[in-house]
Parts: sequence; structure tokens; C-alpha cells
Amino acid sequence: MVLIDGTPYRFHDGLWLQRVACSLCWFSWTCRPSFLYPHRSFEPDMVEAAALAYLKDPAATYAETSRQYGCSLTLLWGWIGWLSALVEPGRIVAEAVRLDPSLPAAELILHSVPQDHPKGFSPKRQNVLLRAFQALIAIITLDRAQTVPLSDPSSLCWFLACQFLLFRRKALVSRPGWSPAIEVV
Repeated sequence: MVLIDGTPYRFHDGLWLQRVACSLCWFSWTCRPSFLYPHRSFEPDMVEAAALAYLKDPAATYAETSRQYGCSLTLLWGWIGWLSALVEPGRIVAEAVRLDPSLPAAELILHSVPQDHPKGFSPKRQNVLLRAFQALIAIITLDRAQTVPLSDPSSLCWFLACQFLLFRRKALVSRPGWSPAIEVV
């Protein structure tokens, strides 16, 4: 699923992608358009939009947000847990401030998730929600600190694509953090 003009869209017949192979060694790979991230059913722009919709709206619930974005409650719950373990928000904000020293660094780190009802019933879940919100805001801040505006409207998609292209790190939703790079000889 991808976002098209802010609306979730599912390719009902699938999305066919071209595979190519090296003429010398026959190593093959898939040619992906820039809006697709490998090994995903829901693209990072969708994850970012759904998580932000839930985390920044005080009245948002998992049920409303998952219905709005066409995903299950447990999937949205899992995305927020995954985002909380993806990056260290302080490091990302520090990189953004290094790129643009005029950024107000202290104000960029959020200290609470807006809520008019308990979004996380345990202190541990409250911490996960806050950390996911901080991670998303840090990635968006880093995106906006770039000297050249990015062509991708999704900060999370841009960040994950850069991590993959520069360091060959994949961020799979099925496990926290980054997958180890696979060396191809």
C-alpha cells in the first residue's frame, strides 16, 4: 500500500516489477521505482502518515487511525513499536542541527505525546509512544535541514532509502532496528 495525494492506495492486481540480471555473472535484482522500499507491503510513507496521525492528534485512537489508513490495529501498534526502536532521536536531531545551526535544538525534542485519553496504559507503552513520536519528528527535522529540498514528500521513506543506499541497512518491520548488511561479492 502506498499514499497517493494523502490517500491510501492498494494495487489490487499487484505491482509488477522488472527483474534484471548481470550479463557476466547472472546475479539478478529487482528494479524498483523510487517510491518503493524493499520487503514491504505497506510503504514507509504510509507508516509515517498513520503513525503521525495517531501520535500527534490528542483524540486519535488505534481503531480510528487504522480504519482511516486501511490497516489493522495490530499493524499500527507494531509500526509504532518499530519506529520507537529504529533510531536514537537525539543523534538525528544533532545531525540536523549540524546541517542547519539555526535550528532550535532543545525545542525539537518532544517530552510528551498529545492525548486527551490514555493512549498507553502502562508506563512502558507510554515510553514507546513518546520514543516513536520523537523518532518521527527527528527524521522530519533532518529532512527539513537539508540544503537542497528533497523530491520525496515522505521523510521516513527518504531516511530509510538513504540508509539503504549509503550503508546497505534495511529496516524490516518484523524486527527492531536495522538488519545486518549482506555482503555481495
